[in-house]
Amino acid sequence: KELADQFLELNKQLREAGRKNEETRMLMEKKLFEEESKIRETERKKAEEEQHLKNLQREKQLQDALKANEDLRRKLEQGSQQTQGEVLELELERLLRSEFPLDNISEVAKGIRGADIKQLVIDKNGSNCGVILWESKNAQWTDKWIQKLKEDQRGLKADIAVLVSVNLPKGSKTYQNGIWIADQSTMLTIAYSLRFNLVQANYLKRSQEGKKEKADTLYSYLCSHEFRQRVEAMLE
Repeated sequence: KELADQFLELNKQLREAGRKNEETRMLMEKKLFEEESKIRETERKKAEEEQHLKNLQREKQLQDALKANEDLRRKLEQGSQQTQGEVLELELERLLRSEFPLDNISEVAKGIRGADIKQLVIDKNGSNCGVILWESKNAQWTDKWIQKLKEDQRGLKADIAVLVSVNLPKGSKTYQNGIWIADQSTMLTIAYSLRFNLVQANYLKRSQEGKKEKADTLYSYLCSHEFRQRVEAMLE
């Protein structure tokens, strides 16, 4: 009986020990699961942070690429506009040299204030009749061009200033604030007209110079022996 009681007690202790061991195992598994969960959560957060940084890096690279692309597009547009403007200036210079070979056509150097082309009008007698200042533009129209060309005209003391623009102002004005305005189709017509006016004005100016001296010379010649002999020879 004692042995049976001891056996029962031993079984009871064994069951109690087994229960405790099971509880301990379950507790350890629970702690292990919690630790694993913490590790997984830490790894997840770390992965999310790394991914977030990668996303930010990709976004920055994309923004940098877009900015570089926009800068390149702007530079290409500016270069294209500049090239188109230079082509228009070269064509204008070529036409002026071709149509007016007597005139002195000179290009204003880049970076120097004073429009694009300076045309010194010279008549068939070799007299300087005046200066026409030319400015060429191939961009969206702005009234600031007029004021700038006006200042250049004063600086160079040019008689006339002409702005040749691909895009004309509203109303297609041909004269604004003392500046003539033309496009590619009308610039030669305006060039001929303005040049003719300068030559005529110079002729009138020269004809008035020394008017009294010329009258005295003519009177002396009419009263001279030489004139009398020439008239007698014509009558004979």
